[in-house]
Amino acid sequence: MPDKEVVAEMSTIYIALAGIMPLIAYFGTGSVVMLGLFAAAWFSPVFKKEFLWAGLVVAAFMAAFTIGVYNGEQRVRAQWNAANNFGASEAKKAREDAVRTVRRKSAGGVQTHRRDPDCRDC
Repeated sequence: MPDKEVVAEMSTIYIALAGIMPLIAYFGTGSVVMLGLFAAAWFSPVFKKEFLWAGLVVAAFMAAFTIGVYNGEQRVRAQWNAANNFGASEAKKAREDAVRTVRRKSAGGVQTHRRDPDCRDC
């Protein structure tokens, strides 16, 4: 059985790389293909222009993919911030309502009846 420190370190690495590995795979594959096409354009005696254009097309698709990833991340971050702000304002309102409905008991003793049916602690 693995040590607790090793498990904690592995989970930290897993959390740090969560969602990154597909991006690394896409960018790695695109970079290898693009560099291969540019190398083929450099060494090819016949199809220099075609390999160069193909490499530029792959570079354009990679740029579009990068812009899409960035814009998607910004959209999700904005949704997350809006949800946090909404949740915080709703929690503050609920706390104010709870403080308003729960009255303090008098120091003289326990009350035998309820004044307010909505108040559990009165």
